[in-house]
Amino acid sequence: MRALILLLIFGFCSHPVRAAEVTDLYEAEVAVSGQGRTERHQAIRAALAEVLVKVSGNEQVALLPGIPQLLDESLQFLQQYRYRTEAVATGETAPAEPRQWLWLRFNQGGLDKALRKVNVPIWGRTRPSTLLWLAVEKQGNRHLLGSGDESELLAGISSLAKRRAIPLVLPLLDLEDKQHIKATDVWINFEDNIRKASARYDNEAILVGRLLELGKGRWQGRWNLNLDGKLYGW
Repeated sequence: MRALILLLIFGFCSHPVRAAEVTDLYEAEVAVSGQGRTERHQAIRAALAEVLVKVSGNEQVALLPGIPQLLDESLQFLQQYRYRTEAVATGETAPAEPRQWLWLRFNQGGLDKALRKVNVPIWGRTRPSTLLWLAVEKQGNRHLLGSGDESELLAGISSLAKRRAIPLVLPLLDLEDKQHIKATDVWINFEDNIRKASARYDNEAILVGRLLELGKGRWQGRWNLNLDGKLYGW
């Protein structure tokens, strides 16, 4: 998934395509162990590091000259924060355990000015949206995953895309989709059928994924990205 996100980020930055607007570029939410001052300061720094990746479009931004000092001064960019608590189930009989999160918003003007000062490019709010066709094979059975599936796999992919501010669209897999595309089409990357099924969504990029369960918690993935008419595979 790191390779996927890197390709999407650097590919999008270099291609002038239609885009969707991202509204939470300067926001992040991180898990915390408490509400003490030390925990909060550590969370602010971690959250700013996430925001810098989203704003710059560079996953290695923390290694660039001037950025470590900027992270050390993260408090001066903080605009707003709040805590929230959620219950996390630990088992069928054990009671749910509370988990705390800290949501933070940073000052856009101040942060943009600081990035320009150290010559770090800023990737704007408008970003290409990506339609994901994902076929999964488990125990010899292949199926597609779409917006109606409560899949841990999809949840992980969607969460990662959100953390990188990449608009991700999942197909409905309704009757209209099923008339144009099958799991086999995605598995063999049948471009004609994929293109026809994707037309109704009008997205700028089409990502095709094939995941094969190898057993014992191991998976093998193959990916193809159609971005502004250019094809990438890995």
